[in-house]
Amino acid sequence: MSWFEKESNANNGDDQSPLSDDLGLFDRLKRLYKHSRQHSHDWRVEARVCYDFVAGKQYTDEDSALLQTQNRPAIVFNRTLPLVDAVCGLEVNNRQEVTFYPRTMGDVQVNDILTNANKWARDECEASQEESDAFRDLITTGMGWTETRIDYEIEPEGKIVIERVDPLEMFWDSTARKKNLSDGRHLFRVRDVSVEQAEKMFPDKDPGDLHAWWADDTGESMQPHDATEAPFYRNDQSGKVDKTADKVRLVEAQWWEQEQAWMMIDPITNAQKIISNDEYETLLDRTALMNLPEPVCIKRNTRKYYKAFLGAVVLKIVEGPEEGGFTYKVMTGKRDRNKGYWFGLVRQIIDPQRWSNRWLSQILHILNTNAKGGLLAEADAFDDPSEAADSWAASDSITLTTPGAIAGGKIKDKPITPMPQGFSDMMQFAITSVRDCSGLNMEILGQADRDQPGILEHQRKQAAMTILAEIFDSKRRYCKDQGRLMLYYIENFISDGRLIRINGQEQAKYVKLIHQPGVNQYDVIVDDAPDTVNIKERAWAAITQMMPVLRGMPIPPDMWIEILKASPMPTTFVQSIQQIMEKQKQEPPQPNPVMMKAQADNTRAQADMIEAQAKAQQLQASAQSEGARASWHLQQAQNSREDQLLQNKQTEMQSDKISSDIYLNYLKGQQIQHDSTMNQISTTVDAVHRLTDALMPEQATNQVAAV
Repeated sequence: MSWFEKESNANNGDDQSPLSDDLGLFDRLKRLYKHSRQHSHDWRVEARVCYDFVAGKQYTDEDSALLQTQNRPAIVFNRTLPLVDAVCGLEVNNRQEVTFYPRTMGDVQVNDILTNANKWARDECEASQEESDAFRDLITTGMGWTETRIDYEIEPEGKIVIERVDPLEMFWDSTARKKNLSDGRHLFRVRDVSVEQAEKMFPDKDPGDLHAWWADDTGESMQPHDATEAPFYRNDQSGKVDKTADKVRLVEAQWWEQEQAWMMIDPITNAQKIISNDEYETLLDRTALMNLPEPVCIKRNTRKYYKAFLGAVVLKIVEGPEEGGFTYKVMTGKRDRNKGYWFGLVRQIIDPQRWSNRWLSQILHILNTNAKGGLLAEADAFDDPSEAADSWAASDSITLTTPGAIAGGKIKDKPITPMPQGFSDMMQFAITSVRDCSGLNMEILGQADRDQPGILEHQRKQAAMTILAEIFDSKRRYCKDQGRLMLYYIENFISDGRLIRINGQEQAKYVKLIHQPGVNQYDVIVDDAPDTVNIKERAWAAITQMMPVLRGMPIPPDMWIEILKASPMPTTFVQSIQQIMEKQKQEPPQPNPVMMKAQADNTRAQADMIEAQAKAQQLQASAQSEGARASWHLQQAQNSREDQLLQNKQTEMQSDKISSDIYLNYLKGQQIQHDSTMNQISTTVDAVHRLTDALMPEQATNQVAAV
């Protein structure tokens, strides 16, 4: 299955839309195409001339033939190309990026997933380079075109592709007057493709219907293959025709219709939803079957985009994107109001460039045809005129004349025709007018050879950028329109869980791209890309001026990383520094020699202080020791007297203790004697009890016997 068929089925489950039944659609599209072709005819003639001037072909065929008949050189000093290169270089160094902000209540943050998905998709298809190529078309012809589509040939899952389109293949609405054709209702692309490719795109169509013979004026010099006359399409089955070389012309039409729709609140997501008229009728039937009240819906008109491929008949019709507009996006230059189209920078350079070439060719022609030597001599001025003609131009030879010829004035030089007065000034005026008409100065071209302050040179560059601001504003508007279309493709075609690259703060990582329900509206913001050369230079210049203030502030390492990102340093260098700093965060901090020396000095000072305090305490202890010794002797005397009194008291207490011990021993003896008597009594009682217990059973037996 080709990429065309896959994209068609992805946009519309059915190959055909309801418009395919409209028999008048083909005639209507043909009529719109012819109006667009007639409207843009003069622009196409001018665009081809502009392309020739940039490429260095700056003489028309008639002028080249005339110069050749006059034996005049057809000299071209191409001053147009450097001017175009300078403006295109400004665009490359000031590229812009798109970010998506969801429409939600409260503080809004950028949607990093969709924004990085857009960057990843654009990076994968080299979109920036394709858009720079289209911007060169804008500078040259006044219009630059790109196409955004889903390609299934490179990646089976689908890949977003942004490609530059030749402006001469495009035909637009003749009534469109706004920048970037934002008010256009239709557009066409006419291109010649090989027969083999056309048959793969439309395998179910008759080969004779593939060629759009009614479409011409595409800007191609070669004539397409005439399918109506070629025997291959009708009778020839020999296979001798090379399908890869023969061409057929296909016309791709895109337009929008105003259709009725209904706006309602989705009961599941509580978000606004627009449904078609058929879907609304189906919803009413289902609510009636379920005995539910009719949903609250508001009628409104919406744009429905369609895309058709035309040959001799309508080959295929599919629905276009629901959001984002046409898949072909355009950047427009300066407006020619009377003719209704746009022109670029080259248009106003053509006349000065052409006249500077002509005047230079004229000067060389004058120099070539004027005399650059030779003599006027009378017939008898030389004895041998032939020998004189051979030796006159030789500096190491002698030319003999007849006597008196020189004195008589018979020999004199041929007069040289002077250059017309002011001719060189006119040529210089034409050369400088090439640059003046473009609005570019020497500073923006990098060719200023005078000494001047840097701030003055910067201001002059900004003045030139002011002249080009309208063109760069068209590029900005294009980025916003193209961003809306990219958002539609990302959400509806590649949000299937595939891995995308996210450039985080530390390093790139891959995450799954999954559609997030609940938010279906985003604001597309276009801003200067932070990694462009000019943005980095301006940011670094501002940071450099702030560096003396930042040096004395306690700035964390993460902030220095952000400062390095704004520097003109290579990205790999900044990432290496960032990885080193991240590694240092994880490792224990290494001792700082300066801090170690300071700590050692502090320790030494504390030790000296402790030593001084110890000496002071020692002296104080010595003084206290002398006082304590005197107090000790006094205390000893008091202690001796107290010891004597204590000894006397102890003697008295010992005497009392002896008396107490004697009495205590007497009491103990009495207790022992009492205990012995009690033991004997207890033994006697126990014996009586045992005897009684032995006699009691015998008496009882005798009593029983007596009975």
